[in-house]
Amino acid sequence: VNLNRAIEELKKNGFLAIGLCGDGKLPISSFNENSPLVVIVGSEDKGISLLLQKKCDYLLRIPLKGKTSSLNASVAAAISLFQLTNK
Repeated sequence: VNLNRAIEELKKNGFLAIGLCGDGKLPISSFNENSPLVVIVGSEDKGISLLLQKKCDYLLRIPLKGKTSSLNASVAAAISLFQLTNK
């Protein structure tokens, strides 16, 4: 509940909520918004809850090649922060 309220408050103050999700429709490399961001990384096992996904302005995915089907949460966070801050 507190996380959902925090996201709502940040969005009221001009932030975009970005969720990292394997099922995200937009690859992170194609994301080009230039607003303050809140990056939401889900748990290792279940990812981001459906309720929190609905609060996100964008659900981004990190495209993977090879046999890897998903990333560790800390690795996904590091990749996304690198990608989003280098635009």
